[in-house]
Amino acid sequence: MCDLILGDRRQDLDNAEALRTWAATDKGLLDYVQHCEADTYFIAAIALKIQIVPLAKQLTNLAGNSWARTMSGTRAERNEYILLHEFYRNKYICPDKVYGKGNVTQKADGAGNGQKNEGGKVKQKEKYKGGLVFEPEKGLYDKFILVMDFNSLYPSIIQEFNICFTTVERDDSVSYLRIFPRPDPSAASVLTFGVMCFLLT
Repeated sequence: MCDLILGDRRQDLDNAEALRTWAATDKGLLDYVQHCEADTYFIAAIALKIQIVPLAKQLTNLAGNSWARTMSGTRAERNEYILLHEFYRNKYICPDKVYGKGNVTQKADGAGNGQKNEGGKVKQKEKYKGGLVFEPEKGLYDKFILVMDFNSLYPSIIQEFNICFTTVERDDSVSYLRIFPRPDPSAASVLTFGVMCFLLT
């Protein structure tokens, strides 16, 4: 990263080995401290070079979330805040978020960090599982092999079929959910699109 962005070489060290060998002498310990100081400089220089602070501020302005949370790389949270603001503009009331198993509501501070519940355990946000990837079958293939890779599959389906919480017809008498068809973009207003479809269009 230093060589690519800054054009400067960084010395790679094994911290455990460096502390075991360098810290044995005064000069070695001083060299290790100077190496750590150089690493701090490299981090700050890369951040300034790629303009990470202004870009993070732009992302925060677009999403409407906390700047500190944007700096920590919470992409899913930014998407969530974009949806929340759009639902609010369309006069929807979003339910409180539920965390953990058993629908236990998590108490969070202003930064969105988990706090201890009555049992003393810290409730963390659930991780989302990625797509299922099958292991390839080893062997010699003497027939054609077709590989299909869909880019932005979920957003494309959302746009094509106008799938959103606001376009689902909920009926307790049936065991399925009916989706309203996607309107004509040339003659449609914001309200005829679902909120998610409108944000992706």
